[in-house]
Amino acid sequence: MKPEKPKVSTEKIVEKMELALQFVEDMKISTPNTISSLPERRSRRVIQQRKLQKLIS
Repeated sequence: MKPEKPKVSTEKIVEKMELALQFVEDMKISTPNTISSLPERRSRRVIQQRKLQKLIS
């Protein structure tokens, strides 16, 4: 039972982080200079996902 607890909490943390990232993305979408920042945002998201995968594994 005890070893499973951290896994559940990390999954919840990742979920919350993803929701927060999505919220930030949505906020950026509502700004007028969206088109110019699209590639930058995509690469940032990929980097963050890689960091998360390293932390989880």
